Amino acid sequence: NLWSVDAMGVEWDAGFGTLVYCNPPYSRMRGCAARMIQQQSLHGFTMVSLVPARVETQWWCTLTSTCDHVVFISPRLKFLMPDGIEADNGAPFPSALVLHDVSRTRARKLAEAVGGKVWTP
Repeated sequence: NLWSVDAMGVEWDAGFGTLVYCNPPYSRMRGCAARMIQQQSLHGFTMVSLVPARVETQWWCTLTSTCDHVVFISPRLKFLMPDGIEADNGAPFPSALVLHDVSRTRARKLAEAVGGKVWTP
């Protein structure tokens, strides 16, 4: 089951398919960003990464240096409790989807779906 795999510790081979969604642990973004770029470059799949929009960090520069587009999500993410009720507190920081091997048209559609704006580096 790929949902239970720690993707930072294994090779991202054909078993991952052609589309990879990443929601890395935010406390380990520096190492995760480098690994994500390495594996996407090596295998060439489409990669959609949900990350904090920490544009001042080195890992952000690393991750976005090879991306096609970034979708800044607005408003900030909210969370659902296991019973489906919205949590009192949402994310304390802005979030973004970093897109690798994604067309401008698809990026725009994704931005519309999440109420965000597309930035193309």
